Amino acid sequence: MQFLNLQRALLFCFFIAYALPVLAETISIKEIDVTQAHKKIVINEFLASNKNVVDDEDNEASDWIELLNLEDQELDIGGFYLTDNLNVPTKWQIPKPTIIPSKGVVLFWASGKNRTSHTNFKLDKDGEEIGLFDESAYQLDAIRFDFQSTDISYGRKANDPATWMFFQTPTPYQAKGVKRDVYDFMLFFESFRLLPIKA
Repeated sequence: MQFLNLQRALLFCFFIAYALPVLAETISIKEIDVTQAHKKIVINEFLASNKNVVDDEDNEASDWIELLNLEDQELDIGGFYLTDNLNVPTKWQIPKPTIIPSKGVVLFWASGKNRTSHTNFKLDKDGEEIGLFDESAYQLDAIRFDFQSTDISYGRKANDPATWMFFQTPTPYQAKGVKRDVYDFMLFFESFRLLPIKA
């Protein structure tokens, strides 16, 4: 009996010393992989005061939010969420399936119409926030913005997605590689600073 107890104690010590750290490392690696994959989908450009840039299918000038797939393969973001309130991450769910091609974009109308490509909220040109969350309400990307001028969008700079800038000529439906760097108001107006929120 004492021999069996000793054997069990040794097995338990082996599990604590060797098996448990390996298991923990495996779980950690999986979590890192998932997080890295999620960061491949980002908010690419938005227009919070649309008047003459582009109309939706109802011939109305709705505001819009464009997402970019930085991956080398197409991704299905159906089931993810868009919101204009980071405290309510699941405000509007992206329909399934919603496929974004590799290096491609998808545009959602921030119209308040709440249907296939239309969110259930509108953007406030006086300033608010936009958040992108996955199916488990994990934040993938977010940005908080101040006053927006009509028909001037705000988005990621071509070939430098870490840098945000204003576009006097908005570029809906265009991947960042072909966006036109018109000018960056941030160089001239300190009060117009918009701060991306790190996930």
